[in-house]
Amino acid sequence: MKFLLALIAVLIIAALIGLSVMGMMSKSGGAPGLISGKLSQCPKPPNCVCTEFQIDAEHYLPPATYSSNEINTVRKQVRSAISVSGGELLRERDNYFVATYTSGTFGFVDDLEVRIEPDTKQIHIRSASRVGYSDLGANRERASKLKSLLEEL
Repeated sequence: MKFLLALIAVLIIAALIGLSVMGMMSKSGGAPGLISGKLSQCPKPPNCVCTEFQIDAEHYLPPATYSSNEINTVRKQVRSAISVSGGELLRERDNYFVATYTSGTFGFVDDLEVRIEPDTKQIHIRSASRVGYSDLGANRERASKLKSLLEEL
């Protein structure tokens, strides 16, 4: 029985060390950026969601929409929604924004990209983990929250 408890303790410690290392690894890297003027598609792991491509339900979320005719107002709303939702805005160029979100426990860094499309009055969002396979739905939740914040402003 003592051996089993010791084995369980070692496995838990190893898992915690592994998660801490992954958290440190996630501090390097960055958002993939625009490809031909659009957000990048999500890779196969379920730790990414994007409104730009409706390839499968696991990675897709419908884009946010807006009614304002003033693009500067929409840009201000995007900045505000990122800030209110806990993101750190790193870069803004024209109608494209890059932000990061850092988890509290292990310091995992996730990338968020937002692209405003004035022609269709849509706001596209891509939220993805830098490391790991599953994010337990964190990126979908973040993108959904951001979408809600943008649509209510």
